[in-house]
Amino acid sequence: MSVLSQDPRLQYTAAVDQTIFTIAFRFLQDDDVDVYVDGTLQTDGVDYNLSGAGDVTGGECTFVSPMTGGEEVTIYRNMDLSRSADYQQKGPFRSSVVNNDLDRIWMAMQGLDESITRTINFAVTSRLDLPIDFPDPLADHYIGWDHAGENLVNKDLNGLVQVPVSEFFEPVLLANDYADFLDLVGASPFMQTLLQANNTTEFQGAVGTINAYYADLAEMYRAQFEIKPGTVVRLSDHDVYEIEPTNGYADDAVFGVISTEPHTIMNHMKDRSEHWLPVALTGRVPCRVIGPVKKGDRLVPSQHPGVGQSGQPGRGVFARALETKTSGEVGLIEVAIVTTN
Repeated sequence: MSVLSQDPRLQYTAAVDQTIFTIAFRFLQDDDVDVYVDGTLQTDGVDYNLSGAGDVTGGECTFVSPMTGGEEVTIYRNMDLSRSADYQQKGPFRSSVVNNDLDRIWMAMQGLDESITRTINFAVTSRLDLPIDFPDPLADHYIGWDHAGENLVNKDLNGLVQVPVSEFFEPVLLANDYADFLDLVGASPFMQTLLQANNTTEFQGAVGTINAYYADLAEMYRAQFEIKPGTVVRLSDHDVYEIEPTNGYADDAVFGVISTEPHTIMNHMKDRSEHWLPVALTGRVPCRVIGPVKKGDRLVPSQHPGVGQSGQPGRGVFARALETKTSGEVGLIEVAIVTTN
């Protein structure tokens, strides 16, 4: 009987309550098949039963207990490299016996070919002097190419340069994906553009946006509730919470403005879900103000919570206006945070 070109290794992801898995290759006897669930070898007759031995198209593997769902099931034809048939001189020469005997050879070769595909191979065009010996395992060593790039050797891990990792960068380096990374280093449009640059030109263009859009230095402070960007805040008297909207004219506890798109955030590891918010401490930032404001005016907290207004030098000055506003209602203007009057 001919031996079809068949893959001797099948893998399935089990569905909930699934018990039957197709064996899409020919096997001569049940002992020729190994079955694994999540990498653990199962026992024939105890964990599963096979059907279809000798069938050209294969058979089925039926598990005794149904799957819970999600298990990785591997069915592998593992031919024993031996021959049990013994042809006697002038004895019977039955075609079925001879065919099975020859078929075992080809099935075993298919298994070897599949095994080779799971190994590391050099390209057909490689100019290395093959074969290359693989060095024996050695504690605290790794395998690498020698200085000539011709042989594999054990190399001492102590020869590697070890750089200490800060408390900030350790979780960054262990981020599982791009979303986790952004959550740790800051998800501003600037950072996203920078990290997605495909070439030097795009990277330099992204870096250039520092001067164009984001120009404030912020630090994370804890509030009792979410506060809108642009809100003027003061240091809170609360034992736990650190900031709150200003609550009076020229409030001398004024501390800064909630940043909209900070260029740099200090203390960024704080959990945003607990209302840790970036307060702009210096630089340019959008700010909520009420009433007419002229460019260059000193700004102080107004009687409206979290809103600034034009004021006089002295108590409560927190910023200088960088643009003019003529309307009387609350609006956003760009300001420069100041630490002196």
